[in-house]
Amino acid sequence: VMPLPPSVASHVTSASKLVDVLKNDVDLLADPELSFLRSFIESFLSGSFKMPPIPKPEAQKDSSHEDSAADAERLSFNDPEVLAVGDVVDVVEYAMGPDPPPEDVSEADMDKASTAKMEAADLMAAGNCEAAAKTLTKAIQAMPSALTYARRAECFLKMKPKKPNAAIRDCDAALKLNPDSGKSLRLRGTAHRFLGNWEAASKDLAQGQAIDFDDAVQTMQKLVDERWHEIRSRRSAAAAAKRDAELEERRKAAAEAARKAEEAKSSSSSMPGMGGFPGGMPGMGGFPGGGMPPGMEGLMNDPELMAAMSNPKVMAAMTSAMSNPASLMQYMSDPEVGPVLTKLMGKMGGGMGGMPGGGFGGAPPTGGGPTPASGPAADAGASAAPDNSTFCSVEEID
Repeated sequence: VMPLPPSVASHVTSASKLVDVLKNDVDLLADPELSFLRSFIESFLSGSFKMPPIPKPEAQKDSSHEDSAADAERLSFNDPEVLAVGDVVDVVEYAMGPDPPPEDVSEADMDKASTAKMEAADLMAAGNCEAAAKTLTKAIQAMPSALTYARRAECFLKMKPKKPNAAIRDCDAALKLNPDSGKSLRLRGTAHRFLGNWEAASKDLAQGQAIDFDDAVQTMQKLVDERWHEIRSRRSAAAAAKRDAELEERRKAAAEAARKAEEAKSSSSSMPGMGGFPGGMPGMGGFPGGGMPPGMEGLMNDPELMAAMSNPKVMAAMTSAMSNPASLMQYMSDPEVGPVLTKLMGKMGGGMGGMPGGGFGGAPPTGGGPTPASGPAADAGASAAPDNSTFCSVEEID
């Protein structure tokens, strides 16, 4: 809502007084000097324009607009005196006084305010709080004061149903005029109690009692403090549970990251599908301390060879060769397996497990020549140098 221009705001008090006069003597509208006002009222009554809705001040929002968590907390004690939905302040019927209050108050306004306050006191004593609040509105408009606002706030809290939001609005105005008004603080704390605003209620009641102690408020203050303490304990427990859950999530994430790092480290130090074996890999010769055969490190760093090792046919050939080196030859002619085995032996310096001729632990030479015959003739020629013309080296195969 746009604020009134200064040129208009300066005439609000005078306009309010004029309206009060016309309420008592409407025939004055026949005066030619008030023809502008009469014309305005007639246009309004004829429906030429509609009165704009009066927006609710920020502090007077209906409590049903509170977020669900705060609302659940507010109503958590099943207190029948806590309103499920707060009141909506009628800003017309219970209007506020001029803000700031006029510095110079006429004697007539003083008399009007004094008379209204006395009438309101009698009405409150008779239990007619609604009429008392309306009468106090006249006093507030004539000469606003912290005490008059506080008295009207008290009327709002004694009405049926109560009007705690209206009371809070009046107490705010009273404290603006007199920040040390203990009565206004206690009344505002009481209003917050009926809205279930336990934190605000506890704070206001404590401050009000510190300024001006009232025995009649002690019981309510004790109840409010107990509930606010319980709510704080719930909040602390919920915050601790949330922190613990977050720490547990971080711990799990760190453990998972460590596990993946360890897997990555393990996969970089052993061939896929073969695993590591203490003392060397079965069928590939033993190496003290579980060391790798010469050239094995180069094998581990060859991405092409490592990818080929994931081929089931290659792994079947490797497994077969480890248990039966003589079976190696049947795989050398396989277009998928042969090149891998040849490259593997080349990487390991022409042999695996320290086997001569690039063979697997007792396997025949890999050149594809005939196997020497056994018997005396073979024994007789055992000392003779082999005929290398019938065999090819690993380098030639590669």
